[in-house]
Amino acid sequence: MKKSNFYIYNQPILNPLLTGLRESGASLERLTLKYKIKMFKYESPDAYLPMSIVYEFFKNIKGDQVVNNMAAAFYKDFEISDLGEYGKFLTECPDLLTVLLEGIKNNYLFQTNSIMNLEVLGATARFTNIHIESESEESRIAERIELAMILNAFWMILGKDWIPLKIEIKDDTAEWLDDILPVDKINIQRKSPYYALVFETERLLQKNKSKTKELIPLSSFPTKLTDKIYHLLFSFKDGNIPMLSDFSNFFNVSERTLIRCLHTEGTKYSSLVQRCLFSKSLKLLSNNNLTVLETSQKLGYSNAPNFIRAFKKWTNTSPNAYRLQKFHLVL
Repeated sequence: MKKSNFYIYNQPILNPLLTGLRESGASLERLTLKYKIKMFKYESPDAYLPMSIVYEFFKNIKGDQVVNNMAAAFYKDFEISDLGEYGKFLTECPDLLTVLLEGIKNNYLFQTNSIMNLEVLGATARFTNIHIESESEESRIAERIELAMILNAFWMILGKDWIPLKIEIKDDTAEWLDDILPVDKINIQRKSPYYALVFETERLLQKNKSKTKELIPLSSFPTKLTDKIYHLLFSFKDGNIPMLSDFSNFFNVSERTLIRCLHTEGTKYSSLVQRCLFSKSLKLLSNNNLTVLETSQKLGYSNAPNFIRAFKKWTNTSPNAYRLQKFHLVL
């Protein structure tokens, strides 16, 4: 099997695209029903998605011609602050240089399959976004979306009237940029090995007018396979208990490889599933409007007795007894 680096995406990358789909009149429920993304809470900003699932969605959305220019749809409805905690952190950086350096250092908080780089070459500087995976139609769509995201970071500091000295793109044509930039006024280098922006070095010192408060600390992005799988388990919709084979398909590796990698990190897939189900069960049982049967169904159990047995193993008590004890503790 092809080697995998277990790439995953934080959900906010999809939000502007989902907004664009809604505005085009598309039914997300109908549209996503055909693709594996339907298994995930793809509209939740707390969700994580396997890269392969996001790419499948990109490819098929384009094939269905629901949105012809996904980068433009992303740009139209996107602000840096939409990237959750990471985005809010960037909006509070003092100047463009800090925004770019923090973006380079913490890009893994957003996605795990690209590297950003800043080169200062005298009076000009070059900001590059490099994908570290094999070239595909879907990865090209993702790279265009990322360029739109990077442009937004520049506009946040420099203003919407700013245009770069040069844009380097990997494409043969710049038509897809028409809805984002005045292409006829910009020096565009086509067939470049990477997507990049070239601008005046002095721009790096420009102050961030959007800054309103001190920087907030960033949460850690899952970097170990254990943490990635655990976050993805929580991102599945209610009623789903994914198999190890599902993750084998997501990451394009054998189940044996996953087992071995998890073993080196001191855990097993079944342990992660049980940990996830236990955490979810505690949250669901805090809702007194849900019966034990409804709780078991939301967790993906085939029947309530199986859930009750599992819960007793986790807590040494039944779900109903747990609720009663919790009620008395509150009193």
